[in-house]
Amino acid sequence: MFAKDRWKGGDMKDNVVQTKSYASAVRVVRSCQRIGRAQHKYVLTKQLLRSGTSIAANIEEAVGAHSGSDSLRMWKNCAVSLAQYS
Repeated sequence: MFAKDRWKGGDMKDNVVQTKSYASAVRVVRSCQRIGRAQHKYVLTKQLLRSGTSIAANIEEAVGAHSGSDSLRMWKNCAVSLAQYS
């Protein structure tokens, strides 16, 4: 189940981190779409898209992890992504 599906179902409302990271990723994707696909812009847009959506993707994996150790490892990945993005 993807974040979009959980959003409609209401599971994501209580998790502020998950909600804000999802909204941020959506803003990044929309911004990259507006920038366009000119060759010199494409490299920067591609990197922005990858780094701007990785945080939300890592949070989704951490929330959906099957075990506590997997969840902890994924939350650590989230912290690393945030440090690189900030």
